[in-house]
Amino acid sequence: MEKWIIMSYIKVNTEFFNTNLNPLEILLLSLIESYARDNKEFYHTNEQLAKMFHVSKTYIKSTLDNLEAKNYIKRNTKTISHGGKANKQRTIELVHLKPENQFEFSF
Repeated sequence: MEKWIIMSYIKVNTEFFNTNLNPLEILLLSLIESYARDNKEFYHTNEQLAKMFHVSKTYIKSTLDNLEAKNYIKRNTKTISHGGKANKQRTIELVHLKPENQFEFSF
């Protein structure tokens, strides 16, 4: 059984509670926001996220599509080199980061 340990908690921006976002959208945005606060790129695959949240890859893709359509995130594809091989990597960035009014949420 694979175990994904990213961090011991996620800070949830409570402003997300005043939106039309569903719980998975809020958690995904909070996870992405935690990387942005640490100036790190968020590059998890849909498969990794599906395993992490115990949902299907299709549901993750749909959720990310919705977040992008609602202008919360932007997905980018870039080519990176590993050991002389070029690989495409998809990163996700926040369109707008408002880290105030946060609540720590452990999972």
